[in-house]
Parts: sequence; C-alpha cells; structure tokens
Amino acid sequence: MKRTAVIATMIVALAFGAVGFAVAAAENVVVTANVGSAFEMTLEGDSAITLAAAPGDAPVSDGSALRVKSNRLWDFSKGVVYSDALFGTFMSDSTSVATGTGLGRGVTDITTGYTLDLSGDAAYSLTNDAYTATYTYTAVQQ
Repeated sequence: MKRTAVIATMIVALAFGAVGFAVAAAENVVVTANVGSAFEMTLEGDSAITLAAAPGDAPVSDGSALRVKSNRLWDFSKGVVYSDALFGTFMSDSTSVATGTGLGRGVTDITTGYTLDLSGDAAYSLTNDAYTATYTYTAVQQ
C-alpha cells in the first residue's frame, strides 16, 4: 500500500508538473512604412495685380502670396520679364523667403510685394502706356 501511495504521488506530481509547465514562443513582426514624396506650390493671392501711377506720384505697392508644401528639402527661385526695359527700372519686388537651395520641409507661406516708383524725375521719360512685369516663381523639390 505504501508502494501504491508513492506511485500515486509520483503520478500526481508528474501530471501537475506537465500541466504547470508552460511552453513559450516569440515571433517578431517588422512593419515598414514607405512614405512617398509630397510637394505642391499654390498661388494663394491674386494672379493679376494692377499698379497705377503717373510720373511724380508717390510709389504704389501691392502683393500676393504663395504656399509651398513639401516633405523634402526644396529650392526656390524667381525670374521677371518686363515688357519694356525702361519700365523695369521703376519696378521693384520682394519675397518673404529668400531664393536659394535646401529650404525646409513643411508648409512655407511666401508673401510677395511689388512696387512701382515713379516719384523721381527719370519717370518722365516713360511714355504713358500699359506695361507688364511677369514674375515667375519656381519651387523644385530636391
């Protein structure tokens, strides 16, 4: 009987030992996210601006706005073509962002300003006519 009790105890110990023994396994999952390039430039203000002045008048100004959205560095440049070279000497422009390379990621608002200054005596050499200055702004993602 003592022998039966020892065997029974061993069987119970083995049974509980097998039940209590946990098997563990681990698996890794690697998630790769591919973020694509995003880039846009929009004109937020007027695309046609009229400045009116006569020789001797105070300078007149107006402006517009651009918005660049980029998740990579980008380059900014501008160019201008005047309908008359003499007229171009009386026009000036400005942008709130300097032209250059490696401008930052994110959303960049750019204000533009245009001034017609006919206040000096040289303005009297400009005939009365309609003149144009066409500004081209270029943003290129790197």
